[in-house]
Amino acid sequence: MAAAADHKRGKTIVKRNTVARPSEEPQEAIGRSTRAAINSGFIFGFAGLIDGIVRRIEAELPNPRVLATGGYASAVVPFTETIDEVYDLLTLTGLRLIHERNSS
Repeated sequence: MAAAADHKRGKTIVKRNTVARPSEEPQEAIGRSTRAAINSGFIFGFAGLIDGIVRRIEAELPNPRVLATGGYASAVVPFTETIDEVYDLLTLTGLRLIHERNSS
């Protein structure tokens, strides 16, 4: 996120530059258009990163249970080799459990 301050008026203007989730699954590793190249780079790049990290963890901790969480998990998991399960609502479930325990 980039932010710029307008000191004359005492206001802070915030401009958000966010990356949109890929709209379609990549068909090839080499995209034939800018959109396809960004899409395949995002998906295959994160899938490779995840698999590499999980394999290093497996060398230290045999047979870990690997969960994917978060908004992009369901987009990336089909292209990974090491994810066991997708749990999109892990954070919200945890917050609900904390709330329930504190409300009792």
